[in-house]
Amino acid sequence: MNHKTLFTLFLIEYKHTYQKEFIQNEESLTRLNTLIQYFTRNEDFIKSPIVSHLSQPSLNKGLLIIGDFGTGKSTILKTLLQVLKKRNILYSIHHHVTEVNQKYEAAEKPADKAKLYKDFSEATRFFDDILTEEKANNYGVKYLFKDIFELRYEKRSLTFLACNFDPNYSDDVEKGIQQFYERYGGRVYDRIFEMFNIVIFIGKSYRK
Repeated sequence: MNHKTLFTLFLIEYKHTYQKEFIQNEESLTRLNTLIQYFTRNEDFIKSPIVSHLSQPSLNKGLLIIGDFGTGKSTILKTLLQVLKKRNILYSIHHHVTEVNQKYEAAEKPADKAKLYKDFSEATRFFDDILTEEKANNYGVKYLFKDIFELRYEKRSLTFLACNFDPNYSDDVEKGIQQFYERYGGRVYDRIFEMFNIVIFIGKSYRK
């Protein structure tokens, strides 16, 4: 699929999903076009002004979109993934992190937990609002995504994430990524840079 086609299909899907037009301005179009470059395998993605070089950009990595509230991190990515999924180009599964925790806490047997870990370590998945989840509680309290990230790293599973900046350091990308170290430890933090392109959405909220 070329850039123009994916752009057009995005606008149609966005309006259908959210019952409103996608707001087009310089800021929003830079975000959208950068992600379209990624999904159409266009090397211009690497040159985008919103792609951080804290992680070496690569079309073979996943995406970690970090930014302010209401800047389209989830809606733009989710809509693009819906378009690609409907056309059998990239099958991805969307999860809010709270949903993942709830499924883990509902697992009654060791075999249920093992299946959950297997499922969430495989396939292309988009984990939305990462870093907002509470510790999961099921005969022990833990941050479940520490294990999920390590398993996905080992299996080289393509992963997409959306998260907010550290509220104490607005618009500071390095501090934003440091949150992964503070929550999941050094092993996960180091692997973030191998697993993900870091894409930055800074700007005002479009929510009204």
